[in-house]
Amino acid sequence: MVLYNPNDEPYRVEVFFGDYLITEWKVPKGTMMRRRLVKDAVLRVRSKGKSRTYNSDKGQYLILK
Repeated sequence: MVLYNPNDEPYRVEVFFGDYLITEWKVPKGTMMRRRLVKDAVLRVRSKGKSRTYNSDKGQYLILK
């Protein structure tokens, strides 16, 4: 999956598989990252108190907004 952060704020991404936290990343502003994910993983994206959840099977690209 490719993560892209076009915003002026950093994001924190946590990856869960079932009930287990697999890994977490910090995505700085203006950064593009490529990461491998297991099928059926869940990504929780956080920034300034907001939290969103995505499934890894939604696609290859995720633009953080």
